[in-house]
Amino acid sequence: MEVSNKTLDEQATEIAEQPKVPVGYMTMELSTKGKFGAPKVFHIRNFKTEDLVGLAIEDEDKMQEAAADMLQDLIFEKDVDVKKFHRKEVVETFLRLYRRYYQNVLKNLPWELTEEDKDIIAKEEGGKDTDAYRRRIAAIKRGEEKQFFDIDLKQVDYYEIPENVTGTVRVTQKDPETGKDFVVEYSYPRYGDAILLKKFIMNIPEIKEGERRFASITENVKFRQKMENAWKEGENVPLERIPRFTQQDMEAFNEFQKKKARFATRAVKALHLKSIDGVDISDLPLDKKLAYADDPRLDHATFEQVNKLYEDMKIGPVEDVNVIDPYTKKVTKIHYTFRLFTILQTIRDNKPDGTVIEFV
Repeated sequence: MEVSNKTLDEQATEIAEQPKVPVGYMTMELSTKGKFGAPKVFHIRNFKTEDLVGLAIEDEDKMQEAAADMLQDLIFEKDVDVKKFHRKEVVETFLRLYRRYYQNVLKNLPWELTEEDKDIIAKEEGGKDTDAYRRRIAAIKRGEEKQFFDIDLKQVDYYEIPENVTGTVRVTQKDPETGKDFVVEYSYPRYGDAILLKKFIMNIPEIKEGERRFASITENVKFRQKMENAWKEGENVPLERIPRFTQQDMEAFNEFQKKKARFATRAVKALHLKSIDGVDISDLPLDKKLAYADDPRLDHATFEQVNKLYEDMKIGPVEDVNVIDPYTKKVTKIHYTFRLFTILQTIRDNKPDGTVIEFV
């Protein structure tokens, strides 16, 4: 046990000077135990009406930044930086917040049809070779028939983080010419990465000009894709009425998209670089890191392996959950990715359990 050399009066003074957590804040202890961006213990309050106004956003990209700003405001400790959290630490924080202040159940989540469900529907419609079965399946794909399921948050587990995990990946390669080791370290994917990356890329003059130039084509391509998917699902969509662009315009648009994608890949690599050949670059701004990302020794195949290692990392809520299949009415295990967008929409649209509002 560590023994303090401070006197009792000194310790009492330190305790008295520590900011007191106001009533109404819950203690938050995530499963990551302070090993990533979130501290081991912090305090967070419930939403106010003005906080939830920021959730009235249907664009997932915009909601991501709004959620970061909102969560930052909910946390009592001012030295906590939400954008440094691991992405799944943010998800876990909102899940625990939802369970504490709202409900134990995530309700009315859209169900995806399984093969077992199709067997049930086939029995109801007289077999898979009947028109009735085909019409029913088509209606489900078009969203005309919808089924939903709930997740009991009391049954959701969280991954245990091993004591030796740091969130840093070190890659060591032997230089074939010098025989020396080339060592690179990468950091884990932070919640603020996507926000920073988008702002950075959109401020590159060439990309900003390309976005402006090809804005109408971009919207048209998105709309055409949506309409073609609807047409494939059996909807009566007049594809011939969708505006078309010249081959020259489309070739220029596709070339711009390729350049943008290549730059984004380079920026992502730079964003995750922590150190290279013993030089700590973790605190450098992204534009300075780009020069390091161009080192020819940082090959694509290795970076892809690093990405996969982070994607496969067991952190946050366990994504295999038991739910009731709305077609079979049986308990079944599904793989469910807890998406922040869905959680925030659920918080916005539901009222807390145990709260009674009435005239007196």
